[in-house]
Amino acid sequence: SVTSSPERVKGRRGAGAWTGGGKALKDALAGEVLPVPFSFHWKTDVAGPKATVRLGAPFRQFSSRLGHEVPCDWCRPFSADGVGSSSPIEVAGEGFKVDLVLQVDKEEGPLFQTKTLTFLPRYVLCNRLDVPIELGQAGAEAAGTAVVEKDGGMAVVRWLDESKDRRVRLRLLPDENRNHEDWDWEWSGALSVETVGYTPVKVWAARRRADGS
Repeated sequence: SVTSSPERVKGRRGAGAWTGGGKALKDALAGEVLPVPFSFHWKTDVAGPKATVRLGAPFRQFSSRLGHEVPCDWCRPFSADGVGSSSPIEVAGEGFKVDLVLQVDKEEGPLFQTKTLTFLPRYVLCNRLDVPIELGQAGAEAAGTAVVEKDGGMAVVRWLDESKDRRVRLRLLPDENRNHEDWDWEWSGALSVETVGYTPVKVWAARRRADGS
């Protein structure tokens, strides 16, 4: 199972209960996560062994048939034979989906027959600004948003509404250290997560009047 650490977010339980950020994500990106041994059963399909993963604790989903929470669903089976390649994988929790990337590497020396499978989030927002950011799927902000802390905070992009495009929007959050409490920040335009390189982003703010309007 794939696990991570829950972070502070806004929204309903389940869909809005995870940013996938914080120390666990930084450790994974820095290569500081210890590997776990895994081997296939000796009885495999004629097409070759396949593996599957799912989100582990603390993530669960509610089963209307059983009337209580159950483990998350397994993802579609995938092959671990493609050494040196990266493959996209989609995992689902309660009310949200996350895109992962599987990297397959082959060890050297005495471990030359060992393969290392590394799972990383496919889309990560890293906040290099000196103010916190709120992140949400474009058109689905009401379902849940993630708070990305300032100065290097990270959050995994997750999709809450399959009927909406897989694009994101963001807005700045008030910073009490910079007297931003009297500002209202608007959402940016929808941003594509597939665009590589730099993309200009405009975020608008309006100062509240003395009467609160």
